[in-house]
Amino acid sequence: MPGRIEKLREMQGNIAAAKSPALARDAIRRAIGSFQLPLYVTIASAAYKGENIDAALYNLRETELTHYFREKDDASKTERGELCMKALGLIMAEITDPALPFTPDDSNSDYCAVCPFFYACR
Repeated sequence: MPGRIEKLREMQGNIAAAKSPALARDAIRRAIGSFQLPLYVTIASAAYKGENIDAALYNLRETELTHYFREKDDASKTERGELCMKALGLIMAEITDPALPFTPDDSNSDYCAVCPFFYACR
């Protein structure tokens, strides 16, 4: 199974090869999943320069902690953060481009049920 850095590098190639924003978005979703932890790490790193920053999710059902960084070296952490922020930049550019029609994320029907922007897609 490829590591996270490898998945993000693969994502870059998939984005470059994508014929549409929806395909690029799909490549990002498969590689990153959620931007929550990468954003937390980026914000905390800016606030606490020089500190070893990590984030984690705590699974209440399994009572286990899953750290965002599996990589231990700073170069891998930096590369991973930069790739995530580049992907976020692409998503934000797509959202704010008035020339691109907004399309809902059809990958999980549960998203629409809780989305406050449900009617924007219809």
